[in-house]
Amino acid sequence: MVGVVKHGICQRVGYAAGVPDRWEPDEQLVAAVLAGSPRTMADLSAPDRCWLVAGLTLARLTAEDIADRMRCSLRLVRTIRAEDMTQVCLRMQEETEHFTDELRLARSEHKAALASVAAVTGERDRLRHQLDRLLDAHVVGAPACPKCGTPVAGYNAYQWRERTFCRECHRRRQSSYRAKARQ
Repeated sequence: MVGVVKHGICQRVGYAAGVPDRWEPDEQLVAAVLAGSPRTMADLSAPDRCWLVAGLTLARLTAEDIADRMRCSLRLVRTIRAEDMTQVCLRMQEETEHFTDELRLARSEHKAALASVAAVTGERDRLRHQLDRLLDAHVVGAPACPKCGTPVAGYNAYQWRERTFCRECHRRRQSSYRAKARQ
């Protein structure tokens, strides 16, 4: 469907000759009216009226509020609300809102799943690294730390007051201390 503007009037053009024009809802019509658009019911086609009344009804506006906002009679709003097309539009908008909420939920669950996968992958890599260090310590013959199992030699050892300590154990103690301080 292509809209062609001629002399300031939007006309709908079909796909090919002989194909009747098809109406498509204007997704922004309800939002524009709620924002204070100067449109009136007289400016809209019959399907657009049904779409608008269904959207405003879904937005919890009463028939009186819709009539005031669209500068039309209360009877016209109630007549449009009673039409089958309006009921179809109302169900379509409700389903669209429902599916949007479900999509938002699925995206948040997907994001949480990705975060948990990243955490598990990080833990796996940390454990592999620790296993590699233990194997290196076993092959080299350096003494292993009794608490964490890492070799206490070279880069992983430091001395304080004539004692040798494991840097990995110190790092873990500092990490747990900072975590408790944040809470």
